[in-house]
Amino acid sequence: MQTLMPMEKPTVVSHREAREIALRLISGSFRRDREKLPPASKPRLSVPMRADDDDMRLLSYIEQNEAAVRRFPFEGGRTELQEALHRAAAAEASLANLTECLHRRPATKDA
Repeated sequence: MQTLMPMEKPTVVSHREAREIALRLISGSFRRDREKLPPASKPRLSVPMRADDDDMRLLSYIEQNEAAVRRFPFEGGRTELQEALHRAAAAEASLANLTECLHRRPATKDA
């Protein structure tokens, strides 16, 4: 598993913040024809990446929750978490396919 760069400290990310980050990333994925998004809906990304970018914060959230499960395993907890991660991965793959289809240009017919 890839972790954050050593110079970057992971920070605590709440469930609410993680949801807001995910919604911004989704909004950014479904823009059409260079649609302008309001600042609150625009994904926070930069090159080179910074620790407060949405993708880095979401990775911190995932890592902190994985660590919590390792620290406090409970009966059936890992199985439930693994199932939830599997469903999330499947949803992410479906979203990627949908995004690709939305950005694909329709074939033009010769007149």
